[in-house]
Amino acid sequence: MSGNIKGIFYGVSTGPGDPELMTVKAVRILKKADSIVAARVMGKQETALEIAKQAVGLDDKEILSLPFSMSGKRKAEKKEHENSIRQIEALLETGKNVAMPVLGDVSVYATWQYLAEEIQADGYQTVMIPGVTSFCAAAAAANTGLTQRDLPLHIVPASYGNLEKQMQPEGNYVLMKAGKCMDEIHRVLETKPGVREVFSIKNCGLPGEVVKDGLLENEAYGYFTTVIVKE
Repeated sequence: MSGNIKGIFYGVSTGPGDPELMTVKAVRILKKADSIVAARVMGKQETALEIAKQAVGLDDKEILSLPFSMSGKRKAEKKEHENSIRQIEALLETGKNVAMPVLGDVSVYATWQYLAEEIQADGYQTVMIPGVTSFCAAAAAANTGLTQRDLPLHIVPASYGNLEKQMQPEGNYVLMKAGKCMDEIHRVLETKPGVREVFSIKNCGLPGEVVKDGLLENEAYGYFTTVIVKE
């Protein structure tokens, strides 16, 4: 590419772990991208990139590995994001299309969104490629539905606190990123009326997947743990 044509920044959903759950469109976009952004989570994990590599040959691609510490420290995370944005925009400015594989679906608690908002504000085009959400895959792994009749479905980031308050409305619940707060989930469910079924899914679609009726006990729950609560 040449002239003043700028590249496009794609957020490409890879699904929860099983590369067979990647969409045809996701594979096509990754194939045509000039550069790939790999999110290096907590210093080492590039889970979304590893999933994508099982479905798409990326050996000939320029890989930009960027840190995402997920520390919860806002200033440090903001600095990381700003540095990542500068590097991505440098590629877009030369006309390169840049794709960032994203675990699960790009619209659900994805770091890509924070980057894309700033990059779009700076005048670059961003495009989202949807995929299978982690909680839909978790429900399939547990062989259970998420919705029923007129009951609402609530998607809750369990690790962000105030879980008892968040689980007050009637309906079914998906508790995401639940591994760090399993004790609190135990406590809340013990006092919540109307709970009919509970499922725990750890590392859905990834090595070490665990699916259990009820809550996990005496295990290393892990970051990628989802709990489904049904009334």
